[in-house]
Amino acid sequence: MLKAVDITKVYPSNRVRALEKFSIDIKPGEIMGLLGPNGAGKSTFVRIAVGVLDRDLGSLSVCGYDSDSERKKISNLVSWIPQEGTSKMILNRTGRENIIYYSWIKGLSRKESERRIDELLEKLNIDKRILNKTYRIMSGGQKQLTNIINGLIMDSKLLFCDEISVSIDPIITKSIYDYLREYTSDGRAVLLTSQNISEVENLSDRIAIIQSGKLVALDKPREISKKILKYEVIDLIFENDVVENKAFSSFNSELEEQKYFQSEELNNNVLHIRSDNANKLLKSILVLLEKYSLNPSIESGKANLSMALQMLKKEEEK
Repeated sequence: MLKAVDITKVYPSNRVRALEKFSIDIKPGEIMGLLGPNGAGKSTFVRIAVGVLDRDLGSLSVCGYDSDSERKKISNLVSWIPQEGTSKMILNRTGRENIIYYSWIKGLSRKESERRIDELLEKLNIDKRILNKTYRIMSGGQKQLTNIINGLIMDSKLLFCDEISVSIDPIITKSIYDYLREYTSDGRAVLLTSQNISEVENLSDRIAIIQSGKLVALDKPREISKKILKYEVIDLIFENDVVENKAFSSFNSELEEQKYFQSEELNNNVLHIRSDNANKLLKSILVLLEKYSLNPSIESGKANLSMALQMLKKEEEK
């Protein structure tokens, strides 16, 4: 559905390398999540993929067409829901008039546009009165809902969603994401960027992580955090201040000598322990806790996407 190979983009005004040899593929019927810190290059890639921004290097094909020689064909097969505040709606027209106008440009009749608008409003649980407002006086959330309807109306083969849940009511957001699952059931595909990590994790078939314009990892949600972090997590949650506790100090010293132990961090009486095999390390931890009469609550699990992105953000700030 989409294949990008070694996409590179440098903004000449500030010489920022927004993308550097960034490669990604999206398969038919797939929802691909694209995550990364702010400024990592997510929106730059989306803008290149939909044809509103030129790349400097690399190759890009969309729906089997080359983006250089067959851009017109591609434009009729893709739709884009941009970030709030970046769309080009006509300010003195209503939301409905804007959608009808832009769908007419893409070849949809007024009658069919009206039908599709009403169908989408009902499916997404959006109050139809919102689209009767002039775009200029709409709230940020109402403008974004207009953009979403405008992006979905064409039933395109490939849909790009760039931070679409910003300013949207959570109930409507859920309806939108349920619709996206249905959207890909017949072979269409979606690329989704969002700051809401849990939503992307639950919705996406695969997730790409981008940092400083480079692809860091690309895999299924349950696998991708391990590729970045390469560890599992055990949290020991203590009720009382443990910093001055001699038993805790002795426990901690012995813990650091255990096999499978990688590192730890104490935050607000929660000891975050990193391990390359949490299940095996946990057995040793339980023995040590009993030895030193310590009784914290214990939570154990895989490192998650949120942890991975926090780590990437810290690296960006260095």
